[in-house]
Amino acid sequence: MNMWNTLAEYIQRLLGITLRLEDFNDQSLPFYLNSIFSFRTGILEGHSFLFCALKAEYLPTPSQLANYQVEIHKKSSLEPVFVFPSLSSWNRQRLIESKIPFIVPGKQLYMPMILIDLREHFQRPHTTQDRLSMPAQYLIICQLLNASVEGGTVRQLARTGFYSAISMSRAFEELTALGLADTIPGKTRPLHFLFQRHKLWETALPHLQSPVKKRFYISADYANPEWPLAGLSALSSCTMLDSGALPCFAMGKKDIEILRNQGIIEESPRTDTDIELESWAYNPRILCGPDSPMVDPFSLFLSLQDENDERVRYALNNLLKEYF
Repeated sequence: MNMWNTLAEYIQRLLGITLRLEDFNDQSLPFYLNSIFSFRTGILEGHSFLFCALKAEYLPTPSQLANYQVEIHKKSSLEPVFVFPSLSSWNRQRLIESKIPFIVPGKQLYMPMILIDLREHFQRPHTTQDRLSMPAQYLIICQLLNASVEGGTVRQLARTGFYSAISMSRAFEELTALGLADTIPGKTRPLHFLFQRHKLWETALPHLQSPVKKRFYISADYANPEWPLAGLSALSSCTMLDSGALPCFAMGKKDIEILRNQGIIEESPRTDTDIELESWAYNPRILCGPDSPMVDPFSLFLSLQDENDERVRYALNNLLKEYF
């Protein structure tokens, strides 16, 4: 298999994107560059690139590649991405420091203009204490709520949420590495879970974490009825538990940042009329839906599972009984 086929397959496997490479017949590049590289053009995420595959027997130094990068871009008006069959960690670090885009198909990719994937080409040992990333956790909860993830591809699932194709690809790898799901090799790589809902939840639970990243406070005068209830406020709305001292709502990080920029968020409560805002790693509205008065039950469970109050634990267990 030649370098170009290997490159296209790597991009497909990593991002779920079909990279169509075309010959570069422009005569604008000097002869010496054509003796060092072979060239193909391609489009990724709306950006046009000139992929420059090394065909010389020696690897140019990082400083030489920096000069080549400038000249190729000047002559072709395309962003060059260098493609190497292999790359030492020392050379890789030098290229990153110089912000020179490169790909080692099947191993590493560095394209700071659209994405970064710097995984080492080996499998790290996994333990039962591994935590799933938020994109992987998001897929688990979507599946538990409405089975909307089963059979989906990287590209399809990236379109439906707010995570990029590369985040979805990494989430696929996490879920398969922990034995929660599997994929069929090929261009589309549909995801298939290995357990039904209740078993999936029980198996995934040790690897899940609270979506709450920080808590803020805001005057009740700024309360929005569209915010979903969270924390003890949400749990009390569907159980016999007391609602707690302050009304609590959840928001995604981007929405929180808007309020912070408006100067109406506080780090600590000021008066008895304040409300609590939880800043979540993902947008709670995407999971609970536009009309739900509270966050989804699985994220709610995760946000409160470390509470020491036995009444809270009892209420959480009763909450999930309704969903299995």
